[in-house]
Parts: sequence; C-alpha cells; structure tokens
Amino acid sequence: MLTIDVISVYVICGAGALIGAAMLRLADSPQPDAAAALHICNRGLLVLGVSMLSLLLPGSAELPLVQVIISMGTLVCTAMCGWGLGRLAGETVPTGAMVAVIGAMVALTLAAMPFGPHGLSIAVALGLVVTSLLAMWLVRRMVVAPRNLSARVLGLLMVVLGFSSLLRLYFTLRYRGAPHSHLMLMPVEAQSLFAVFYGVLPIVVSTLQMVSVNAQLRQNLDELAERLRLAIADAPWTKITNEAIDVTASVGVTLVELGESLDDALRRADAALYRAKREGRNPVQVSVEAA
Repeated sequence: MLTIDVISVYVICGAGALIGAAMLRLADSPQPDAAAALHICNRGLLVLGVSMLSLLLPGSAELPLVQVIISMGTLVCTAMCGWGLGRLAGETVPTGAMVAVIGAMVALTLAAMPFGPHGLSIAVALGLVVTSLLAMWLVRRMVVAPRNLSARVLGLLMVVLGFSSLLRLYFTLRYRGAPHSHLMLMPVEAQSLFAVFYGVLPIVVSTLQMVSVNAQLRQNLDELAERLRLAIADAPWTKITNEAIDVTASVGVTLVELGESLDDALRRADAALYRAKREGRNPVQVSVEAA
C-alpha cells in the first residue's frame, strides 16, 4: 500500500477545514436550529484549520506546543461539529453541557502534555472516542429518520468516525514502538487510511451540511406553500360567491438572496409558477437558486 506523509495530510485537512468554514459562513438559514448548526460548525472548522496549519512552520511538527495545539484543535472541532450537526438533526443540546465537554477536551490535552507524544497520542485517541460517540448519539435521527439523503450520509459519516475512533484507540493502546510526531500510533498501512479519511472529512462534512440545509429549506418552503394551496382549495367558495364553484391555486415559491433585487426574485418565482401550471395546475413548485 502507498505510504502517505501524515503531516502533509494534516496540512491539507487544515486547509480543507478553513474552506469548509468559509462555505458555512456564506450559507444562511431562517430556521434557528439550522442557523445555529451552521454557526457552531463554522467555529469548529475554524479551530481545526488554524491548529492544523500551524504545521506549516518549519520543524513545527516536533514542537510539543504545536502537538498540543493540533490535538486540542482536533478534539474541539469534533465536539463542536457533533454539537452543530445535532442541532441540525433537531436535538436540543444544552450549551452548558457542550461547553463542559469542550473544556474537558482542552483539559485532557493539557494534562497529557508533560507525557510527550505518547501521552498526547493516547489523549487524542481517547478524546476522539468520547467526542465522536457523542456526535453519533446527537445525529442518530439523521440515520434512523433523515429529513433528506444528505442528512443520512452525514449521520452515517459520524458513525464511521465513531467506529474509526474506537479502532484508533485500540491501535494506540497496543502500540509498543517509538511515538510519532503526528500522534497516530498504529501500523503504517492503517496510518495511510486514517490520514486520507481525516484529510477529506472537513470539506465533506461542510459540503453535506450545506446541501442538507438547502434541502431542508426546500422541503419547508414546499410544505410554508402546500398549506396555502390546500387552504385555498378547501375554502367555502360556494358560500362566498353563492355559486357552486371550486377554486384551486398553482404556487411558485423562491428565496430572496441578500442584496438581490426583488425583480430577479419575482422572475424566479414566476418561472416556478409556470412550471406548476404546466404540470396540470394546482401543484406547488419551489425554486431555491438563491439559497
């Protein structure tokens, strides 16, 4: 198997985390839970990105302080992303409890610092088990009753992260060789697999989260429109007009982007309305191009 330079992958992971954070920063949602999820995950990815990019400094991978920083950034990011995705899944997550978890992860890495790379490796492996299993629990609805396909993939990704963290802890506790500056104490072949997984995880999570939020917006708009259509169809028009008539409505809905002109938004809504009419009248069509 091809051997991969783990430190280089960490740097790529950090860059991907910052890109993912920027993507989430540009996203928005009128729903409180979705907006909070975007904000929390954005902050978590920022922490991870800054901590991993500290490895760009020459010789920094061997510095104890940098090893503590990347350990802390990894655990804090995992806890915050689990928290944010839990909010997206509809879980009520007490802020105080999550702040306590994040504080515990910081304390764990600081406590392991005097024991060098080997102690930090154990601390990171143990902390990842705690935070990833917590994330699995918080996103369980995404797996068993997802609102959309991207939400299910996000949930399954957290499941993979949880089991991989358990496997990493197993490797770490059984490891008997010299410690590594990248803090992954496991066979070389496993190092490559774990490094690739960690390298792509931030950008994949942020992309799936944006897709899930947009899909949820579309579903809500389709539902904030279907209720209107049914209300029109079920209204007592015979009593209002004194004639035996049925009234139906085709509905076209869109989102208005920040700074967008009302005319552009109305053109998209009008296009959605005509699609609804072409499909036989009395349906709902949603355009989320501005989401």
